[in-house]
This record gives sequence, C-alpha cells and structure tokens, in this order.
Amino acid sequence: MTITAVQHADWVATMDPQRRLLRDGTIVLKDDRIVYVGKADALPASFTPDRVIDARGKLVTPGFIDTHVHNTQHLDRKSTRLNSSHIP
Repeated sequence: MTITAVQHADWVATMDPQRRLLRDGTIVLKDDRIVYVGKADALPASFTPDRVIDARGKLVTPGFIDTHVHNTQHLDRKSTRLNSSHIP
C-alpha cells in the first residue's frame, strides 16, 4: 500500500455536494483511493505518506475526471466561483 499526500494546494475544489473550495488544502490517497480531502492543518497524524507532492500555487480537483472541457467551464457551474465567499 502506497500513501501519497498532495499538500498545501492554494485551492482545492472538492467537487462534493456543497462545492466547497478550500485554501491550503491537502488530499491523501491510499493506492488509487482518495481517503482525505481537507485543510492541511487538519490532516490526521495517522497519515504518514510515502510520497509528498507540494501543490503550492496550484488548483487541485480530487476525483475530477474530464476528457476535454476547459476548467473555467466547470469552476463556474452552480455559481461556484473562486472568490472569498466560498472559502470556509
């Protein structure tokens, strides 16, 4: 089992039903499964990654699969926009 952490992303678009946008977010994967999506400072200590990807300066969309559509078209769906009103 390999644990990978994508840490400190400037933005994480969760794609959950609430369409949350997180600042300083982290995603943890165990093999091919997403097991954590949340704020970097709330990452449980039980996750000790084998591999760390520094995502500073990046937008991360965990679980998002798209064959070909421009990101701006998806980020604008259901009035989800990158602005401070959506930051928890």
